[in-house]
Amino acid sequence: MKQESFAEVLRFLLNDHGWTSAQLAEHLSVDSSLVRRWLSGLRTPGIGSDHLEKVSEALGLDDTEVQRLRAAQLHSLAEKQRRPAPKIPATIPNLLNATPAALGAYKRYRLPSRDGARNGPAAFEGGMALIDRAIELGIEETSGCILLTFQGENDLFAHLSPGARKDWRRILQSAVRSGFHIKHLLRLDKDVNRSAELVSQMLDLLGYRGTYRPFYFPRYGFLDVPYDLLVIPRLGALTFYATTHDSRSDAAILTKNPSEVELIQAHFAQLESHAKLLLRAYSSNVTGERLQFDSKLTDAEVRPGERYLLKNGLSSLTRPASTYSVSSPWWERYELGYHAGKDLPVDVLVKHRLKRLESFRKQIGSHLFRDLCPLDAIERLASSGSAPPDEDEVTVGRAPSTVQALREAFERLTTVLAMLDYPKYELGLFESEHLLDRSHTSITRSFWEIKNDNVFIETFPKNNDGTTTEFDLVLTEPTIADGFKSFHTRLWEGVAPKWQDKRHIRRYLQAKIAEVSGRLTDLGDLSEAST
Repeated sequence: MKQESFAEVLRFLLNDHGWTSAQLAEHLSVDSSLVRRWLSGLRTPGIGSDHLEKVSEALGLDDTEVQRLRAAQLHSLAEKQRRPAPKIPATIPNLLNATPAALGAYKRYRLPSRDGARNGPAAFEGGMALIDRAIELGIEETSGCILLTFQGENDLFAHLSPGARKDWRRILQSAVRSGFHIKHLLRLDKDVNRSAELVSQMLDLLGYRGTYRPFYFPRYGFLDVPYDLLVIPRLGALTFYATTHDSRSDAAILTKNPSEVELIQAHFAQLESHAKLLLRAYSSNVTGERLQFDSKLTDAEVRPGERYLLKNGLSSLTRPASTYSVSSPWWERYELGYHAGKDLPVDVLVKHRLKRLESFRKQIGSHLFRDLCPLDAIERLASSGSAPPDEDEVTVGRAPSTVQALREAFERLTTVLAMLDYPKYELGLFESEHLLDRSHTSITRSFWEIKNDNVFIETFPKNNDGTTTEFDLVLTEPTIADGFKSFHTRLWEGVAPKWQDKRHIRRYLQAKIAEVSGRLTDLGDLSEAST
C-alpha cells in the first residue's frame, strides 16, 4: 500500500471538512502562502512545530484522522531527508559571490565628428567615447559625474558582442576608479533573476575613489518607452532611441552644446525625483558608514514583519541582555577592538543593540523569526568559547581569558535555549558541506537577513586592485527581497528535519551547556558551573 504524503492527506481533510486553504491560514494566523506550500508538497511542518496540532484542532479531527495526518507528516519528512539537497537557484548565490572582473585596457573610440544619428554599434561607440573623453580630461576639467538610465548591458546592448558589453563594464569601472560619481536610473519588471543579475553587475563598481549609486522606479512600467540617457554635465549628452526594434534603444543623438546638455541634465533630475535608491554600500572600514549601516539595521528591526536570517554564527540577538552594557567585559573588548583609533560611539551601538533586542521581544509573539546557523559554530562556542572571527565581536581587542570566554559561551547558549520557547522563533542548524555547494561559500561567510522589503548583507568581501574591502549592503527593492526570501526557504528546506526540531535542538543545547559547565568546574570556576 502506497504511503500517503502530508500534502495528499491535508488536501483530503480540508475538502472533507469543507475548509479552504485561505480559511485555514487565517485560523492558524500564518501566511496563506505557507498553507499553499503544504498543499503542493513543497513544505511539510517540522516535528517540533505546533502546526499539526493547530490544524487538527481547527478542523476538529478525530483520533483516526490525527494519526493519519501524523503518519503522513513523518513519511514526507523522511522522504525529504532521503532526497538530495535542493538545487540552489543561481542568481542569488551569484550575487552573494560576485567578484569584480579584472580591470584591463579598454578600446578607445573617437567621438563622432558631428552631431547626428548613429545606429547600432556606432551609438554604443559614441557612449564609450564620451566617457573615455571625460576620463582623459579628468575630474578637474569635467563635472566629475556621469548620469545613466541604461537598464543593463544585457538588454541595451543585446545586439552587440559579449566583448562589447565587457568593454562597457570596464569603462564604467575606469570612471569610478578615476573618481567619477555615477548615478544610474533603472527600470525593473518584477523579474527576480533579472534584478539579481543587475545587482551583481553593480557590485563591480563598488570600492573605488568614485561612487556608484543605482536607483529604481518603484512604480513598475514607469519610463517604459525605449529611450535612454547618458549625460556628462559640461561635456556632452547622448539620447538613445528605438528605431528598428520596439523594445530596445539602438540609435543615439550626441550633443555637446552647453544649453542642450543642461536641458537633458534637468530632464534626468526630473526622472530621478520619481526613483528610489536600490543599493547602498557602506564601507566597514569607515567609522561613520559603519554607524549608518547599524542605524539602518536598527530602523528596519523596529518595524513589524517577518525576519529571515543566515549568519556564520549565532546572531547578536542571542547575546544575553547583560552584555549590552558599556561596563560588560564583552563591550570592553568591543571598544578596544573596534573603537581603537576610530571615532565610533560605542554607547550608540549599545543603544542600537538594546533597541533591537526589545523589538525582537515585542514582535516574536506575532511574527516569524527564522534563523539559520552552522552547526560547527555551536560546537566551536561550546568547546572553546570562541565565535567566528568575523562575527560582531572583534578579535583584535583584548582577548578574554579562557574562563571568561566559557562564561560568555554558557550565557549565550542558555539564551538560545530560552529563545526556543517562543513559538514564532525557528532555529535551523546545518552542516555547511551538506547544505551548500563549495562554490557558494560566501553565502555563509557573510551575514545576511531579510526584514520586510529590505535585504541587509554584512561584511560582504570585495576585491579591488589586489586588496580586499568589506562592505555592508542594503538592498531596498521588493522583488530582490522576495528572491532572497525564496532562497532562504530553499536553504531551510535543505536542513535535516532533526536540526529543525525544537525538541532535538533543546536536548543538543542542554548537552552543550552541561559540557561548558563541566569545563568551568574543571578550571575551578564553580560559580558558573553551579548555575
